[in-house]
Amino acid sequence: MGWMVELPVVGGWLARAARAPIRVRPLSTFATRLHAALLRRARGRLRRSWLFAAGQPVIALTTVGRRSGLPRTTAVACFTDGEDLIVAGMNLSMPRNPAWALNLDENPDATIEVAGQTIRVSAERAAGDHAARLWQRWSAIQPSAPVFQGLAGREIPLFVLKRRNNL
Repeated sequence: MGWMVELPVVGGWLARAARAPIRVRPLSTFATRLHAALLRRARGRLRRSWLFAAGQPVIALTTVGRRSGLPRTTAVACFTDGEDLIVAGMNLSMPRNPAWALNLDENPDATIEVAGQTIRVSAERAAGDHAARLWQRWSAIQPSAPVFQGLAGREIPLFVLKRRNNL
């Protein structure tokens, strides 16, 4: 989708059309939970999402709801940086950060489902030069990222997920 949203006349319109369904909160919640459930059910056989992440690797991320205190699972695209996984709070260029990013800001302890394994992780929001370097990598992997960031009108949060030693 990256090349489509960069088209001179219709690119912005296509990007807005792509994000229109998630403006309906119940539909957005249903779709992300369904996607996460499919990832968990596949137990590692589904490693990329062409529908939601333009073919990028995806993981099921479970955070603790900042208001409810309940586990919340969603599918997120990721990339590796050494031994760490990096996730970007794109939220399809919506003006607000995704709920999972707000949950990680409140409580950095989470779990991820990767290749059929549940792994406990701790999240740290990338900042400064580190965030700039990771954003460059993400933009190279996901060419539509800068376009969606422009539509969102906000800084896209990047989180570094590190495996917790206390398993």
